[in-house]
Amino acid sequence: MEHLSIEMQGECSPQTLFEVLLRAASHHDSIEHTSEVLDGTPTGNGIRHHLGSVHKTVLDRAKTPDFPFKNQDLHKNLNIPSPQ
Repeated sequence: MEHLSIEMQGECSPQTLFEVLLRAASHHDSIEHTSEVLDGTPTGNGIRHHLGSVHKTVLDRAKTPDFPFKNQDLHKNLNIPSPQ
């Protein structure tokens, strides 16, 4: 998360977001249940809201000339449709 600047408000920091995602993935668990199990984390909806912000930040940054990947590489690597 240190290479991607993410502006976050409220109780969710990039570190918290990473911890929730890492625990959910490593335990084959949902974001919802993981946010209930871990103390001091936002709700599942809060985590998904911040994930949406991260996604928008990455796509916005991909439009800049200094982004390390070409747009088509980004979409290919993230397996998302290229903008038309």
